[in-house]
Amino acid sequence: MKVSSNMKRLLILSYGIGVFALSVYLLYFYFKQNSYVLQEDCSYYMAIADSIIQSGKMLNISTIPAGPVTTPQNGVVALHLILSLLGFAPEDRLIAIVFINYFLHISAVYPLYKIARCAGLTQALPLASLLGLYIGAFNLYRFQLIPFNDGIFNSLSLWLVYYLLVAIDAVENKQSNSLRKIELLLPMVLAAILVHFRLQTLFVVGAALLTLVLTKKYNRVMYAVGLLLVALVSLLLPYKWIDISGISATSGLWMSAYGVFNHDFLAKLLSKMC
Repeated sequence: MKVSSNMKRLLILSYGIGVFALSVYLLYFYFKQNSYVLQEDCSYYMAIADSIIQSGKMLNISTIPAGPVTTPQNGVVALHLILSLLGFAPEDRLIAIVFINYFLHISAVYPLYKIARCAGLTQALPLASLLGLYIGAFNLYRFQLIPFNDGIFNSLSLWLVYYLLVAIDAVENKQSNSLRKIELLLPMVLAAILVHFRLQTLFVVGAALLTLVLTKKYNRVMYAVGLLLVALVSLLLPYKWIDISGISATSGLWMSAYGVFNHDFLAKLLSKMC
């Protein structure tokens, strides 16, 4: 049976409204289950934020005695700090981060749509199916809304991939206008922030670099290398002043990277850039 274009639009619109309604219900269901207060990792990150506020030191005060941080993935601690300074109580901070995770998850529909179109998925029904699956997948919300690093990383990594595609394309454009500068700067800002939420940010950027090398697009490789260096410097810089003995106990690879950094790598790098 042939379906008119107007009927297709109506079906897709109805589908979109239904999926979004399901998304709102899943947010409500998550709060109804009090899942955000049942995560041990949430207490860990809250304790680190409270330690910074109380003593100025980045320690895990949820243990006796207080111990050093055990992971370099502490981006959500910054959110706890900001919310604390705004006057949010501990549980209110968790609720606020759940909402932040939710809105970031919904916002990532746009880069997912653009990436899908870049990959050749241009027909309306397949696109609607992809976006509907992303918005309405029940099990996805279980991981996205937990108030620690993962939800923020998962959503913003889609934005990072999208802006990476835009920036790599912009490298070909020799025009020096403000829009092009923003397109080149945004992936650097996102990579510098996201690496504190998940180290997998380095793999995202590394995959882009490897793809450019394999496809012999050498004029764009240097941008990807610079992006990788920005992420690494952003990751390692704060730990010049933070006790990393807890991290050394859990990650030999991290300590190797820090060892390179600690031997004046950053100073040499910055001197060359300046």
